[in-house]
Amino acid sequence: MDSVVFNAPGKSVTLDTAGYTLVGTGTTLTVEAGTLILTNNKKGDNSIHIEQPGRNETAAPAIEVTGGKLIVNGDLTAEGGFAGSDVRQPAIKATGGELELNGNLNLKGGLTLLEDAKLNTPLTRGVFWAANGESQTYRIDLRGNNASKPANHPDLESILETGYIFVQSGEDGTPITDTDGNYDFYPPDGVSIGGNTTIVAHTHSYHSLTNSVAGRYHACDCGKSAEHTFENGVCSVCRYACPHSGASLNTETGNYECSACGMTMVVKSEKDGATTYYSILGTALAGLRTARLLRC
Repeated sequence: MDSVVFNAPGKSVTLDTAGYTLVGTGTTLTVEAGTLILTNNKKGDNSIHIEQPGRNETAAPAIEVTGGKLIVNGDLTAEGGFAGSDVRQPAIKATGGELELNGNLNLKGGLTLLEDAKLNTPLTRGVFWAANGESQTYRIDLRGNNASKPANHPDLESILETGYIFVQSGEDGTPITDTDGNYDFYPPDGVSIGGNTTIVAHTHSYHSLTNSVAGRYHACDCGKSAEHTFENGVCSVCRYACPHSGASLNTETGNYECSACGMTMVVKSEKDGATTYYSILGTALAGLRTARLLRC
């Protein structure tokens, strides 16, 4: 069939695939304006199949959204064309408009979101993949450049529902785990994924760090980091104890406060060239060579 270009400003149209696979020259389905709703009302089957069979110079995305809105009401299987040199075109590429993907996803060539494109339905499932010989294909691509950087999706976490994360998988979407059953995560703050991936449920479990940013951040094994939430000098999440290595005068209260956790300090101590602040006088005096009272 010929490629389908939907450009109907202000209109909403439903396309029932009726169990057929949409195959076209060039980009198989392009949405430019208006709302296009894809369904499959064939009894017992809600799957929607869209392929772009082009190779090399005729390769293109299976679905491209530049404006308007595309709503997919069903399980979507889509395949972009093979462009050669280990690259497959995206199954879905959006540079504008909106996407609502209401079902499972099997995207050979993956998902690319750039510029003003917006994914209205955070992802909770799907497999984003390419064959072994297509190593230069991005399974998820939010990179862009100065002109095309995504306005609505700055990182991988921004296209996922809360409580989910991308992990390495096989081509069939089976998660890859180590001998202990642990997933191989893709960091939530990343902007692209170059290997096959699927989505699993995940709850962040933060632990304290030992590097140069330990005083400000804790991290999850998935790569997600977050700032400490201090209560009385101790992080309520990871139990990191603030060392109170810096303090400054709060001119409104007249108190010296820890620069990291905000706790009121009463003593400044100097020992072996190191400066430490304390909130309790007795703790400060124990074993310290020099101490200066900050307030009475």
